[in-house]
Amino acid sequence: MARRVDTSRFHHTYFDGLFGSEPLSRLHPTGRVDLYVGGPGTAAVPDQLADQAPHVAVAPGLTAPEYTDRQTTAVLSLRDLLQLVVLPEDRAAALLGILARQWPVTALIGDRAADLAARLGDEPDAAWRALRWITHLALGGGHAVAQAMENCTAMDPALLRVMLRYAEHRMATTGTGLWDVAHGGWQEDTGLVQALREELVARCGEPAAEAAWWAALAAGDPATGEVSAEDVLLLVEACADWPGAGDRVREGVGVLAARGLLARAGEGSGEILTVPRSGVVRLLRSGAEQQLTGLLARMRHTQDEQGAGQAAPAGRPPAARGWTPWQRNRFATVPGLARLTAAETGGADDERVAALAAETEAELRDQDPAALAGAMEPSATELAPLLDALAAQCRDHYRGTELDVRCPPALWVDVPEPVLRAALYEVIDNAARVVAGTDAGLVQVLATRESPEVLVEVQDSGPGLPAGSRGRRIFTLSAAGREQGRTGGLFRARQLLRAFATPLFEPELEVFESAHPALTGAALRLVLPETAPETAARPAAGRRRLGTGRLPGHRSFGAQVEDDGRRAEGRDVDRDGAVRLRVDAARRQAEVGGAVGAGEGERGAHTAGDGGVGHRLQAHQEPAAAGTVTPTRRTRGSSRVRNVVAAGDPAPAPARARTATRGGW
Repeated sequence: MARRVDTSRFHHTYFDGLFGSEPLSRLHPTGRVDLYVGGPGTAAVPDQLADQAPHVAVAPGLTAPEYTDRQTTAVLSLRDLLQLVVLPEDRAAALLGILARQWPVTALIGDRAADLAARLGDEPDAAWRALRWITHLALGGGHAVAQAMENCTAMDPALLRVMLRYAEHRMATTGTGLWDVAHGGWQEDTGLVQALREELVARCGEPAAEAAWWAALAAGDPATGEVSAEDVLLLVEACADWPGAGDRVREGVGVLAARGLLARAGEGSGEILTVPRSGVVRLLRSGAEQQLTGLLARMRHTQDEQGAGQAAPAGRPPAARGWTPWQRNRFATVPGLARLTAAETGGADDERVAALAAETEAELRDQDPAALAGAMEPSATELAPLLDALAAQCRDHYRGTELDVRCPPALWVDVPEPVLRAALYEVIDNAARVVAGTDAGLVQVLATRESPEVLVEVQDSGPGLPAGSRGRRIFTLSAAGREQGRTGGLFRARQLLRAFATPLFEPELEVFESAHPALTGAALRLVLPETAPETAARPAAGRRRLGTGRLPGHRSFGAQVEDDGRRAEGRDVDRDGAVRLRVDAARRQAEVGGAVGAGEGERGAHTAGDGGVGHRLQAHQEPAAAGTVTPTRRTRGSSRVRNVVAAGDPAPAPARARTATRGGW
């Protein structure tokens, strides 16, 4: 039975059988597809269909668009129907070949790596056949394209998904010549290799695990990927110029094993690690030592409590020694931070500091923003001094990253200072983390007044949000961090702001579409309630300001981290032999009690921005649940003010419109 689509000439129904055959059935969870049938004179599909799951539209005068952008609406023209009618068999496959090249490739592979893994299955031959169908239907590629994907990814679902999404946007034709062997194959596609490398690094998570992965890749056997745990740690000690690097990387090995990026066999000194081999992993091996050296240099800058790049005391647990003044902003709303700072200032021993650090982290995990809002009295914060202080600390923490802060003076917001500090930290840190260590990395923080709102927009020059984490799902705990070690930063920031909503105003953290030509990364906006300076300055009238704009125990905002990294002055021609010589030299020195190291001329520690992999987005770059949500558009003059006004008051501006999609099929 068909139902009329409001304000259009279309009727809605659905049909089955498109994915009925055995090779195609695993590509669609239900097999049912929505169908929109238009009447005579229909020339375009309704705008509201753009937010639906992939579907089919048919009408006498309707034709597929000529532009190459893929849409959720696949048009089946009258000419297509006539061609299908004469086919004696396999009409479903032929019809799907017409539709799938108009849909996004996610229509066949799902929105997560787990979805693609389910479609491929566990049986190798069946997985290969499924990949052949996907590349043929969605990309128009033949056997050679599927074979290139298998060679590059070793059928890893997460890497395959990156490669399929990349191919979808790269292809301007039906796929002819994609990764042609005559032109160097996928190995010469630098954009693809970079995208796959970022996926692998993001799966590592924290820097210690990433360092363990690069070390295992550099020291491992080129053919089998096997390496002893002892050789990994010796290479780390040879590439690092600070104590404790081996201990940090040893912890990272366990993280990699839990995430399937390393296989472990044996125990103690006989433990053997294996890096799963794929074409892209083998390709990245040539630069693994260089990446390791640069990453270890950056890790060194975060070890000391003062952020001066000096090694922390050997007995200090990682949780306490890793908190720089910038990172302590995350705990601005936690009472335990004051106790920890007082203990450190008073010269408490390492055990006491470690216990207080653990208590502070536990308080942060258990903190309820709603209860926090109930315990705090209303107060206001001047935005410019707080942003300047945070920017100085962020520059100290992420050396080489440029922060462009623009905020007018005397701009006050009706949010307590500790809450605003913690929320701004999470948003800015997500941006700074992804551009750290890159050339010309830039984070822009722009504050503007649009009474009764204050907008704080944070943009960066990074790669942007992953396709599966756009829209509101970027703030969910399941989508936070693309499987990074520390999750929920943006989720927490949003919850903190929303907890301080009033009957007249709802603070918000949202994604917006940026038209900036250079800042093409993530674009996030804090919507805050404006308040007048004279109101904020009257604590006796029931408004008590919390905080001082500076956390207790922080060093001065202008303190700088000395950048003592050294640039590499060349690499050995025989790379594998050079790595082995360095590991053997380190082993010999360790056996006789000498310091583990390598000649200064042979290797040079990279600076924070040289050749390394910067910290990755944590809260907003992992694959999300099904569906894609269109980022909220905000128009000038719109307001978050609720529709509660007194008699005679002017009506508030209309609420901002939101768009959403129905996830899945």
